[in-house]
Amino acid sequence: MLPNPILRPLQRSIGQWRGVLITAPSIAGLAILANSVGLFQMLEWATLDLYFRQRPSEPIDERIVIVRVDEYDIKQIGKWPIPDAVLAKALDHLKAQQPQAIGLDIYRDLPVQPGHQKLEQVFKSTPNLIGVEKVVGNNVAPAPTLSKLGQVAFADLVLDADGKVRRGLMSVKLEENQTKLSLSARLSLMYLQAKGITLQTKKPGELQLGKAVFTPFRGNDGGYVRANYGGYQVLLNYRGLENKFHQISITDVLANRISPDLLRDRIVLIGATGQSFNDLFLTPYSRSSLGTAKQTPGVVIHANLISQTLSAALEGRALIKVWPEPLECWWIFFWSTCGAILASIFPLKRYTLGSIFLLGCGLSSGYYLAFLNGWWIPGVPSLLVLVGSAVVNTGYILIENLHISHKKLEDYSRTLEEKVKERTVELERKKDELEQQAIELAKAKEIAVAANAAKSAFLANMSHELRTPLNAILGFTQLMARDASLSKENQEYIGIINRSGEHLLSLINDVLEMSKIELGRLELNENNLDLYNLIDTVKELFQLKAESKGLELIFDVEMDVPQYIITDGKKLRQILINLLSNSIKFTERGSVILHVKTLSESSPNNAKLNQKDSTLLFEVQDTGFGIAPEEINSLFEAFVQTETGRKSQQGTGLGLAISKQFVEQMGGKISVQSQVGKGTIFTFSIQVQAALATENIKAEPTAIALAPNTPKYRILVVDDRYENRLLLIKLLESIGFFVREASNGEEAIAIWSDFEPHLIWMDIKMPVMDGYEATKIIKATPQGKSTIIIALTASALKHEREFMSEAGYDDFLLKPFSENLLLNKMAEYLSISYVYAGEEKTDSQASKNLYSALTIEDLCVMSSSWVQELYDAALTCDDGQIMELIKEIPQSNTNLVRALTDLAHDFRFDVLIDLSMKLINE
Repeated sequence: MLPNPILRPLQRSIGQWRGVLITAPSIAGLAILANSVGLFQMLEWATLDLYFRQRPSEPIDERIVIVRVDEYDIKQIGKWPIPDAVLAKALDHLKAQQPQAIGLDIYRDLPVQPGHQKLEQVFKSTPNLIGVEKVVGNNVAPAPTLSKLGQVAFADLVLDADGKVRRGLMSVKLEENQTKLSLSARLSLMYLQAKGITLQTKKPGELQLGKAVFTPFRGNDGGYVRANYGGYQVLLNYRGLENKFHQISITDVLANRISPDLLRDRIVLIGATGQSFNDLFLTPYSRSSLGTAKQTPGVVIHANLISQTLSAALEGRALIKVWPEPLECWWIFFWSTCGAILASIFPLKRYTLGSIFLLGCGLSSGYYLAFLNGWWIPGVPSLLVLVGSAVVNTGYILIENLHISHKKLEDYSRTLEEKVKERTVELERKKDELEQQAIELAKAKEIAVAANAAKSAFLANMSHELRTPLNAILGFTQLMARDASLSKENQEYIGIINRSGEHLLSLINDVLEMSKIELGRLELNENNLDLYNLIDTVKELFQLKAESKGLELIFDVEMDVPQYIITDGKKLRQILINLLSNSIKFTERGSVILHVKTLSESSPNNAKLNQKDSTLLFEVQDTGFGIAPEEINSLFEAFVQTETGRKSQQGTGLGLAISKQFVEQMGGKISVQSQVGKGTIFTFSIQVQAALATENIKAEPTAIALAPNTPKYRILVVDDRYENRLLLIKLLESIGFFVREASNGEEAIAIWSDFEPHLIWMDIKMPVMDGYEATKIIKATPQGKSTIIIALTASALKHEREFMSEAGYDDFLLKPFSENLLLNKMAEYLSISYVYAGEEKTDSQASKNLYSALTIEDLCVMSSSWVQELYDAALTCDDGQIMELIKEIPQSNTNLVRALTDLAHDFRFDVLIDLSMKLINE
C-alpha cells in the first residue's frame, strides 16, 4: 500500500477531474451510439447540402455540351418520343462537328416511326455514340443496334432516403458476372483515352485515372449509416446546375443554328430537361421557401459526374474524401472531453457559454474549410458532444456543490436551534420597530393628506378672494379706458393701473402654476406672438419703478431677432417679469439691462417665413447685491430665497422655480452668473419658430355697440358682490344689452322665471344659494334648458371646472376677465356681432345720429308720468334711475332704448332735460 502522503495528491486530482472523467466518455459513447443507428444522418446530409449551396461558384466546364429536349422542342417537333427520323437528323448534324463522344440519355428500346431505318444507319456510322439502358430495378432495354455494337451504358442514379442524388454510380456487376459502365463513366473514359489517359488499378478497389485516385464508397462513409454501396459508387462533388454547362436546344440543332466549332472535341449529352418528363431528381441544390423543391434533369447530373471525373483526372480537382470510422469516433471523444474541461475550468456560466459558442463557431468554420478542400467530416456529433458535455459536467458540478452545501448545512444544524432562538428574539424586536414605524408612517400619511387638502382649500380660497377684487380693478379700468373724454395723461395712468393689476394676477398665478408643476400638469400653449410688442409692454411695466429708484432700464434687442414668432407668449412674459422684477428689486443703483439675440441663422426679414427653429437668448443683467456662491445651487428650488431676499421680506420664492420649469418646457436652459456686490446675469434660451407678420393675431378692437338690427337680448347678472354686478351692468348696457341683476342663486331663479333671459352670467360662491344649485334648478326645467348659463369664477382649479360641467353650466369665464373675452363668449353663444371702434361708421357716430335725430314724438310712446320721472332723474343726474326707466320701454322701440342709453352713458343729461321738458310743456 502506498503511504498517505503519496495518495493524497492523487486523490485530490481525481476528485477535481472526476466530472470530466465521467462526463466525457459517457457523452461521447452516447453520441457514437446515436450516430451508429443513423440519428444524425439527415442532419449530416442537410449540412452537406448547405456546403454545396454556400461554396464559391465554379466556372463553366467547356468540355461538355448539353443538347436539351424540353416542352418547346416537343411542340416544334410535334411528337414524343421523338421520331427516329428527327433523331437521326439531329445526330447527323451533331456528328458533323466531330465531337469526342455523344451520350444519348434517351431510352430507344422501341422504334418510333417514321425513319427507323435511317436512325439505325446513323447508329452504325457513329462509333462514338453511346446509348443508355436501365439495369437497376425495372429494367429498360437499350437500342438493339447500339447493343450489338457494344455502344451502351446504363443511366441509373442512386437516390438517398430523402430522394436526393449525392452519389454517382460508376459501374455495376450483373448476375452473369458482367461489368457494365455508367453513361458518365463510359463517356469520361472515351474522352480521356483520346488524351492518352487510361484507367489503372492500384490497390483493391482503388482506381487511378490521370491525376485522380478513385476510392469506392462504403456504407458508413461521411454522414451515411449502413447505406447501400452496391456497384462502384463515388460521392458526387457537384460543379453546379444547368448554368455550369453549355446548352443548346435540339430545335437549334435540327435547324443547324449552332456555331460551327461548338461541339468539336467535346462530350455531347442529349437528354430531356422539361418539367413534364419523368427524368427529374432532387439534388443538394433543391430547396424552396415555398415548399416545392426545384428538381434537376438527369442529364445535368450525368454532366456533373462527367465533369467531376474529367476535372479530377486532368486538373487534380478534389474528390470528396472521408475519414475512417475509428478516427471519427476519436474525434467525437476529443470534443466531448473539451466541453467537459471547459465546464470545469470556468465556474461562471457566462464564460462557459462564451467559450462553447466560440469553439462551436470555429469548429463549424473548420468543417466548411475542409469541405472546400475535398473533405467531408461529419460535424453534428462533435458539436453536440461539445455542448452536451459542457452542460452535463456543469450539472455534475452543481450537484457536487449541492452535496457540499448539504454537508455544510448538516454542520450548521448542530447549533441551529440556538441561532434560531437568537434570531427570533431579534426578529421580534425588529417587528416591534416596524410596527412602530408603520404607525408613524400612517400618521405622517394622514398629516400629508390633510396638508394637501389644506393646500388645495387654501389655493381655491386664495384664488377666489384675490381674483374677485382684481376682477373689479381690471374691469373698471377697462371701462374707464373706453371713456374718450379722459385726458391722455389719465389714460396713461389707467394703463399703468391695468398693467399693475395684470402683474398682481401673474403673482397669483405663480402659486397655481407651481401647484400644476408639482402635479405634472404643466402644458405649453404656443401661438403667434409679436415679440417686440411684448418686450415694449414689459418695459412699460417696470419703467416707473426703475425711474423711482434712479435705475437705468435698458432693453437691447439685436437686429437679427425676428419680430414675429410662434411660442407660448404668456410663459415668456412671465419669465421676463420674474427676472426683471428680481433685478430691479435687488438693485439700488446702476442699471438693469435686458439683452435679446438669436443663436440661429434665421433671417430678420419678416416678409419671409422661416420654418426653421430658432434659439433666442435672453440675458438679464443688473448691478445689484449679487448672490453668494453657496446659494446658487438652490436658487431654482421652490420657496427658496437668498439671504438678500429674506431680508427684503418680499416675494414668494416661486418666481425662479417657475421660470426654470417654463424655460425647460419651451426647449431651453436657464443659468446664472453672479458676484456678491457686483451684480448678477441670468441667461436663458428658448426654442421658437419665426412667423409671418400676417399670421400674428392682431389686437382685438374695442366693441362699442351691438350691430344694427340686432334683437334686444336679455342678460341676467348673478353675483354676490355689488362691484362685480355693477361692472357687468355698465359694460353690457353700454353695448346695448337689456340687463337685470341678482345677488344670489335664490334671487336669480325668481328673476329668471319672469325675465326669461337669453344668457345668465352666474357666479359660483354666493350666500343663501350658490351658483351650482341655482344652475341645476334652472337646467332641470324645459324652459331652462334653452337658457345659456356661463359661470363667472375666480377659481382656476381643475376639479371645480368639472363640478361646473356636472351642474349644467354651458361654459365658464375666469375672473378677472377682459371685456373682449366676455363679449366674444356672448357672441359665440348668442350668434351676435358688434360695432367696433375705428370702423367707417363707428357706434359712437351711430349713437350720435340716433340721439341727434331723437324728437319728442319718439317719447310719446311712453306715459306722461314716465316722462316726468325721466325729467326728474335727468335733472338730478341720476343715471341709475334713468336706466331703470329705460327698462320699461317696450322692446319693439330698439332705437329709442339705444338712444336714451347712450345719452345716459355719455352723461348728456342736458339733452334728456330738453326733450322731456318740451313734452311736459306740451
